[in-house]
Amino acid sequence: AGRIEVTVLLIIGLLIVSLFTAQVVSIFVRMAQRQGRLALKPPGSRFENHIVILGINSHLDRIISQLHAALHGQAFILVVSQTAEELYNPNSRIYRRVFALQGDPCDQATLQAADIPDAARVMILSDEQAADHQARDNRTMMATLAVRCLNPSVPIVSELLAGGSLRRAAILHDVEYVVSQLYGERMACQAVLSPGISEVYYDLMTFSDDTNEFYTIYVPTELVGQSYQVAQSHFFDRDDEAITLVGLALRD
Repeated sequence: AGRIEVTVLLIIGLLIVSLFTAQVVSIFVRMAQRQGRLALKPPGSRFENHIVILGINSHLDRIISQLHAALHGQAFILVVSQTAEELYNPNSRIYRRVFALQGDPCDQATLQAADIPDAARVMILSDEQAADHQARDNRTMMATLAVRCLNPSVPIVSELLAGGSLRRAAILHDVEYVVSQLYGERMACQAVLSPGISEVYYDLMTFSDDTNEFYTIYVPTELVGQSYQVAQSHFFDRDDEAITLVGLALRD
């Protein structure tokens, strides 16, 4: 009986040690495989007031770098893509609060896992894996509609490729569309008429420690009813901070 008991305990001990060793080796293997890649969103974790980027394309790294500079690296950014596990981390400092989530950006379950209802902003990038521009724009609009169904109030920026898609997408109100084709055409015309103007636009739309930034503020009470020229002079006379008024927006 004693020998049987010792044998059983020996077998159980070997099994426990083997399982533990296998788990440890598996962890180290996964760490080695993911070295240099974007961190995945931990299962069961929840994000709030974060920025969600649905889809990936060649602009992703520059967009993340600009968001990091504009927000001083304080906001969490979640990239949702079907190839999220393959995304690389090119800069550990900039990507410190950037995570990836594997899944279809148009799928409701994936969007729930991305905590869309608690997101502060959502950006939808044009999917380069689609066959043509129209297919890419259709997929972008599908993802936009899916996000709007989950969170009717979250600000959405969607990237479209063709100007014709903008007419069909207009049914989705309160969505800001960036149509690369239209911007490219107008920028090219401006550059022909005013050589070097593209550099001005580039600097205006770039966030860094030594370049310009755009801010949205409420109209000061003393400027209500005044002309645009008076409003410009008001900001020019400020000594504490250099501000140039570039436009007025009317909101409901």
